[in-house]
Amino acid sequence: MESCLLLLEGEPVISYGPFVMTSDKEIKDAFADYRSTGFGGWPWERDDFVHPRKKGRFAQYPDGKIEYR
Repeated sequence: MESCLLLLEGEPVISYGPFVMTSDKEIKDAFADYRSTGFGGWPWERDDFVHPRKKGRFAQYPDGKIEYR
């Protein structure tokens, strides 16, 4: 049976949600950055915005192009 080993050395690794950092402070800072900038922007006024189910699947690109599927 083949296996793979990932050995991490040096600073501790802390993960929370999508973020992986080396300290709790860095995690808190990453969340603060995300909330303030959305890492590129959040085009809706609400954080919990959802589209209607009937809208179907789509992708909206930064250049304004919308692709429906």
